[in-house]
Amino acid sequence: MGFRMIVADKFVWYHLGKTGGKTTRALIKLIEDESKREFFSGKDHHRNKAQFEEKYLESLDGKVPVVGFRRLIDFMHSYYFQQFPSHRKPCDCIREGKIMLRNGKKIMPDKILTNYVHNFYEEDDVEFLRLENIFEDFCRVFESYNFNKEKLLELSNVKVGFRKYDRLNLSESEIANVYNLNPIWKSLETKLYGGILLK
Repeated sequence: MGFRMIVADKFVWYHLGKTGGKTTRALIKLIEDESKREFFSGKDHHRNKAQFEEKYLESLDGKVPVVGFRRLIDFMHSYYFQQFPSHRKPCDCIREGKIMLRNGKKIMPDKILTNYVHNFYEEDDVEFLRLENIFEDFCRVFESYNFNKEKLLELSNVKVGFRKYDRLNLSESEIANVYNLNPIWKSLETKLYGGILLK
C-alpha cells in the first residue's frame, strides 16, 4: 500500500510521483504538528485535490498546497526506468516528450503537472519543493514549524541528476525539443531554477 498525501491544518502535501516522495514524507514526519494525517490509497493513482475531496468528503480549501518538483529530464528518466528497469535504453516516447506507464499508455509530463497543480491552484500560491534543493526549500516552506534540523539535513542528502546516467543518450537539441513539447513544465522549471538544463 503506497502513501499518497499528508494533510495538516495549514498545509497539504501532494505526492507528485518521481519527485522524491519517500524523502519528502520522511522530512514532513519530522515536523512537530499533531494535526498531520497521512492518507493511503492502495493501488490507486496519487490523488489530486478533487479526487481527495470526493473520496474523503473533506475540503482542502485554505491549506497551503505543497508539491514536489524536479528538472524535467530527471523526472522522465526516473519515471521511465523505474517502470521498466530491465530496459537498456528508453523508448522513443521520451524523444516525443512523453513518459510511458506500465500499461503502455503514453502521457505528457505537462498533463501530470496540470492534474496536480494548474487545474486547482494558481502557480504562485503553491509551495514547490525542488528535489535538488530539498533541504533549503523545506526549511523555507516549513520555517514556522519545529523540527530537528540535523536530522532534516541527514535525510535530505539525496542524489539526483540525469547527468550521471548515459542511458537516455539525448542530444542538446533533443532535450530542448522535449522541453518545448512540455511548455508548462519548462516555464515552471525556468521560474524555480532560473533556467533549464540542456546538458
